[in-house]
Formats: sequence, C-alpha cells, structure tokens
Amino acid sequence: PGGAETHDSDANMSRLLEELAKCSPEAGRRARFRTVITLILHGQKYCFEGVVHGSIATERSGNGGFGYDPVFI
Repeated sequence: PGGAETHDSDANMSRLLEELAKCSPEAGRRARFRTVITLILHGQKYCFEGVVHGSIATERSGNGGFGYDPVFI
C-alpha cells in the first residue's frame, strides 16, 4: 500500500512484517537491496550500482545494522 508514510525504520519494518504476515506463503518474500552512487571527480562522472538478492524474514534478528538489515536475509 504505497510508500513509507514515515522515515522511522523501526515503524516501517513493523509495518512490512505485519503486511507480509497477511500474504499467502506462495506469494513469496523475495527482496533485493539496490544502492546507486555517483562520484564526480575532476569533472569525470563515475556511477556505481550494487544489488543484493535475498528475502524478508518472518521476524527481526541481529543487531548493529541499519534500515531493513534486521529482516533482510
């Protein structure tokens, strides 16, 4: 249902887990993290992209991460 309504990672993660709990197991929990960064150095532009494929866990785990790290496996 649309994008995040708040920038509170903890609240967003709770909402994500609640919404996914309503889905059938067949719907899957596949996910990916995508990061793109551009560096301009001496007038030259360099673009980098990283993608990690995984899935969303049914509960949080671990510590010391940020964002959706506790549910991304």
